[in-house]
Amino acid sequence: MQFLGQHNLGQNNRTELSSDAFAHALTVDGLAPAELRWLFGAVGQVLSPEEFAAKPSIAIDTAGLASSAALGPVVARKFAEGVALMTSGGQASCVISARDPRFMMPQPLGFALSQQWARSGLLALHGAVICVNGRGILALGRRGCGKSVLAASALAAGGQVVSDDWVLVGADAAGVLRGERLRGYLQLRSSDVGSGLRSRLGPKLTFASNTKTKFALMVANDEPQTPVQARIDELWVLRRPHGARSQQTRFASAEQADFFAALLDSSLSELFGHAYPIERVQLLGTIQSMLLRLRCRVVETGLELASEPKRAWSGLE
Repeated sequence: MQFLGQHNLGQNNRTELSSDAFAHALTVDGLAPAELRWLFGAVGQVLSPEEFAAKPSIAIDTAGLASSAALGPVVARKFAEGVALMTSGGQASCVISARDPRFMMPQPLGFALSQQWARSGLLALHGAVICVNGRGILALGRRGCGKSVLAASALAAGGQVVSDDWVLVGADAAGVLRGERLRGYLQLRSSDVGSGLRSRLGPKLTFASNTKTKFALMVANDEPQTPVQARIDELWVLRRPHGARSQQTRFASAEQADFFAALLDSSLSELFGHAYPIERVQLLGTIQSMLLRLRCRVVETGLELASEPKRAWSGLE
């Protein structure tokens, strides 16, 4: 993502949020580029809860996309941090009245941004996008299924990682399915597996401790191992093992409905509801294209991805 400042009424409080992978941009009125960049996990201007509460409504719209001629009612989505106001096929706004320290991106703002991307069929997903041996993989799974370990293993094997948590997925101008990162860092939990992977990455890619239980790696757009976006060829749904994790990574068969459910579970499923008919049609079209064009696999990651990453990835075809 690129954060481009625009002057509005003499003040630099408008940002154009421009995509690197897609012909798509959002205008965000009420936040300067440095403020918005920080909310995506990059180094930027930190806003205190008091500064957020003092801000007026933040308006988000899709640049160059006309509002639907048949706009529906305004939908108010309330959160502990504030409220997001949206109309299907039209612009969104939000008010941040409090801050939850667990989240870098305020929930009302994240929801409004996702609704605007959805107007163009772009899915904001909690998932990892990695590239190993010439294959771009979108990996989905609930918390603790191993997305971050998979990403660190790919780096240790000489692959590339776009993101390990929050990505924007859709078709580019040429119709190619791509994933673009929405978070400016990777994370690993402090564990035997995580520590082993960190030691294999070398001095150029060093995870620094940012909490008692997690380590973070700030990613740079100009670093070859951490590109901002990549082509997607495969969809992996990560599944926790029923017992102890096995040494070898395992693949299992599944129905198309299982992959559809995983995509819904990793996205804001409310945008597929009746309150958002424009967004629902666009997103369902994107998911249908993904399921028809991608190789879909259910995966239980093995310990060899951490202990012998290069050898492990060479055998995963």
